[in-house]
Amino acid sequence: MVHNRVFHSILTRGASALLLAVIMASGGCATFRRPALLPADTASPQRVLTALESNYARIDHFNGRGRLQLSSPSRSLSLDIDVLIDQPDTLFLRLEALLGLDVGWLFSDRHEYRFYLPTENLYGQGAMDSLRWERFFRIAPGYDLLLGTLVGLERGGALAEPVLGQEEKHLVLTGTTSMGLHTLWIDPGRGVVTRSELCDSTGRLLVRQRFERFSRIKGVQVPHTIRIERPAEKQHLILQYDQISINKKYSAQEIKTKIPASAHRIKW
Repeated sequence: MVHNRVFHSILTRGASALLLAVIMASGGCATFRRPALLPADTASPQRVLTALESNYARIDHFNGRGRLQLSSPSRSLSLDIDVLIDQPDTLFLRLEALLGLDVGWLFSDRHEYRFYLPTENLYGQGAMDSLRWERFFRIAPGYDLLLGTLVGLERGGALAEPVLGQEEKHLVLTGTTSMGLHTLWIDPGRGVVTRSELCDSTGRLLVRQRFERFSRIKGVQVPHTIRIERPAEKQHLILQYDQISINKKYSAQEIKTKIPASAHRIKW
């Protein structure tokens, strides 16, 4: 699939694209502070899911800049990354190497994508559902889940028959998805997922995600560090945002998606 090959190219050739998102416009802002989940809420899985969704729903536009680190048994690399997300479904990702070397960009919406790798003068385009992002993120497939992963906010809306428990200071929400058993550890004070794990039917851990260094921006709780681990494949991804802006207007000049006429199209 397209995404597998792009991801493999990033790890093995050092010049490919897992990219960033377009976000900006306007959004809600909470004017008072209180726990996101009150004691009465913590007894109801549905109220917990509503709190997770409400935090994410305040985002109309997201812009994050930072560092993306990828590692596998065959290759490790570290790249600068820009993520722009414009809800409901516009995404722009841009990657740079040391000294500002342009590695690649991806521009997409819910239906179509296109990307360009200038160091190899290659481009690709097609239907968004052909990218199969879940092959890397290992979450139930869906474009909305991709956007949520880049922002660092899991919502748990895909869980079937969710069961709510408690572990020390965290709420623990467990349910099934099309890929297996999904468990979320939730900070009730912030109303966010700080850790999640997905296991297959045998209990084998497929993916672990951690969300760290939360801050409140325009009424939204967002993490500045996102860690994704696939233990069986010994693959790790760390996305560290140095700068995050939410619901801030942006210039269209920030999104440059010109593909040279001399570029060669990748055949998938």
